[in-house]
Amino acid sequence: MAANTLEARNREQALLGRLGQVPLFARLSSRHLQLLCKVAKPRSLAAGEILCRADEADEGLYILLKGRLEVRRGGTVVGEVKPIGTAGEIGALTGAPQEIEIASAAEGLALHIAGDVMALMLSRDGSLYTRLARNVISWLSAELVRGNRDQAAVAGRRQELQQVIDEARHELNDARMLHSMRT
Repeated sequence: MAANTLEARNREQALLGRLGQVPLFARLSSRHLQLLCKVAKPRSLAAGEILCRADEADEGLYILLKGRLEVRRGGTVVGEVKPIGTAGEIGALTGAPQEIEIASAAEGLALHIAGDVMALMLSRDGSLYTRLARNVISWLSAELVRGNRDQAAVAGRRQELQQVIDEARHELNDARMLHSMRT
């Protein structure tokens, strides 16, 4: 019996370590991580399984441990979630319907915290809600900075390409003019 207890404790410690690596759970207290560990249920994922549908009520929070998730908008893959990533966090924190669809791209394993369980935890523990909200805001801020940087790079590349097109048009016009002068 002691071996089973030790094995269970080791599994819980390993799971706590994994949860501590999840960006959404950054800087959570060990008490909060232990609470999440207790309420999270392991869930096997089948390839193609839909976890969250666009415009539907919150299904809860998923923490991907193994596999890969696709993020889709209008049927088009617009992103992915890799292990130790989360899905459904905005809906879990706000109760708002998802704007995207999230599906398992391959067989995998995730931890799932049901939406009603998450809502109850957040309503009872303001410090947990505050920390998670701050982590989401930090993540969204970093995504905005990255998006702005990408947009600036695309704008710069567009300007370079426009110059190449303009130069090609001038050369084509010059070539046409020379051709018309020869004939």
